[in-house]
Amino acid sequence: MPAAFPSTPVDSWPDQARTRWSSSRVPQDWSPRYRQRIARAYGRLLAHAGTPDLGKDEVTDAVDAFCADVEATLKPSSAITYTEELVYALVILYPDVDWTPFQARNRDRRATLRRARESARQGRTERGMRREGEYWPAEQRQRLAQSNVRVSDRLRQRAKSSQWTPRSKRQPGPAATDAPVAKSTANWSPARRSAVFATWDRYQRLAAQHDFSQIPTPDSLDAFVKAVVGENSDISDVSLADYVGRIYAACRSLYPEQGWAWLKHDWRAMARLAEARRDKRAQFVPIDELYLFGIRMMHRAVDMPRTVEAATMYRDGLFIALLALRPKRRSNITSLKVGVTLLLAAEGTPETIVFARTKNGSPSTTPYPSQHLGVYHDIWWQQFRPILLGDRPDRGDVWIGKQGEAVRHDQLWRQMRKRTAAPEPVGLGRAIGVHIVRTIYATSIAEAISDPTLLRLTPWMLDHRDPRSIEPYNLHASGMAAAAELERAADLLRHRDQRP
Repeated sequence: MPAAFPSTPVDSWPDQARTRWSSSRVPQDWSPRYRQRIARAYGRLLAHAGTPDLGKDEVTDAVDAFCADVEATLKPSSAITYTEELVYALVILYPDVDWTPFQARNRDRRATLRRARESARQGRTERGMRREGEYWPAEQRQRLAQSNVRVSDRLRQRAKSSQWTPRSKRQPGPAATDAPVAKSTANWSPARRSAVFATWDRYQRLAAQHDFSQIPTPDSLDAFVKAVVGENSDISDVSLADYVGRIYAACRSLYPEQGWAWLKHDWRAMARLAEARRDKRAQFVPIDELYLFGIRMMHRAVDMPRTVEAATMYRDGLFIALLALRPKRRSNITSLKVGVTLLLAAEGTPETIVFARTKNGSPSTTPYPSQHLGVYHDIWWQQFRPILLGDRPDRGDVWIGKQGEAVRHDQLWRQMRKRTAAPEPVGLGRAIGVHIVRTIYATSIAEAISDPTLLRLTPWMLDHRDPRSIEPYNLHASGMAAAAELERAADLLRHRDQRP
């Protein structure tokens, strides 16, 4: 903390401020560390004002003077953090004062700072991109070094059993004159065609950015893998192998006259060596528990002052509860928009969720669970969503971020994992992502329902074209039920043997 902005401890606050702070339910829901930060923010205001008490008529002038000195002294990011934390404290300690202009000002300044950073980052990237990364920024060079270890060395260390050929010894094969031409892409399923086209477009984009060959070669394939890891350091080896397999499929269709045996060899070697890094069992919770968790989050947000923090908490709770009842894919459920994918009834209540296209290429229509979430949707739309939207134009997006823009799917994914990973009772004690909810839903339904007719409806809810896709969940549920029956039988045997 800078010496120019000391903080008055809570024990030295006026009696009225201490009473309001201790009796408010909001700080009790915060972590102790965050509660201390907000208390320090108000203590800095008192120390800056030079008085142990600030009346309702004096506090706005004191806040203006404090914010002006903070912005003139600290760097922009720290100044914004100081003012945001202060507003959180003021909403609790001075509930009769309208702090909306200060909240809007902080959001605008945060958005301006973010745009400036993105612009500077883009400029550095455009100036620093070179083939071998020698002029890349430090963060990208570090990711490049990690990708070298993770993709090349690790695979080669485990390559003896899979006949892996090092890149230095790989060469493009000769043109295959007698090889059969690849089947037309028209015979692919819509999902496969979409995935292959998307991966090929990504390869072309990265080839233009990193200056490697737009027609895959052994060198350009390695450069592509490094570039993908540089964009997402958390990507799994399974996903990398899938990307290479899609590039192989695209090359066979686009350039059938060339030999792609080396690319097929690399793809299969990577697929054999790839290991799944995500343990789905560690993320499993009953679907009803996940739904109730979202409901509790919304109730907590209703009890809080109407701040940005409360609005984001309510939004995340509604999103989790809706996802538990309608486990759609991440790209679909996060792009809900009134009048486009969320249709309303005549009285204005949500009625139908419509997706013109899903991953399998088919449209999807599902009723909105208004009997469970209709009231919560109205509260979100009328009370909390306007806080985040501010004075920005309303384009009908259901999920709104702190800057008034439509939330990206990766942002909601991170928020959901953050909320669920918090220790109980605030969270669930385990990080749960959006896509794993589909597995949780299918498994929970299979465990709860024994009617085969109802079980056949599960693929419809998940937008699966093939009913066999849920067979693993049915087998898992059957195994759980069989284990329970055997335990009951064993108990009966034990009681029978204990009879006199």
